[in-house]
Amino acid sequence: MTQLTPVEPIYHVVIDQEERYSIWPDYKEIPWGWRATGKTGPKQDCLDHIKEVWTDMRPLSLRQQMKQNMQTTSQTTSQTTSQTTAPTTSQATDAARSEAVNQPDGAMRDTGGHP
Repeated sequence: MTQLTPVEPIYHVVIDQEERYSIWPDYKEIPWGWRATGKTGPKQDCLDHIKEVWTDMRPLSLRQQMKQNMQTTSQTTSQTTSQTTAPTTSQATDAARSEAVNQPDGAMRDTGGHP
């Protein structure tokens, strides 16, 4: 009597459009929306490969949205920073002039910001 040795199934590492990984048995057709990455082998080899290459578990669309939000925030911050910088000498002079009131004798009087 011959004893049969079980054959370990072969798997494909597959990835979807959101760059999420999975494994799929070799004997089954890869489902719609997924594609083979080129890595095949025993289950544990495929899982080890996924662990090595899938370092960011967030879906692609979330990563892209977060990147876009960071860029928008960065642009807004740099615009706000440039708007809140110290006034130039001419801006300070203009501000001082607006706080002074002309006197009938042509002298300037500092009113401390009050008319």
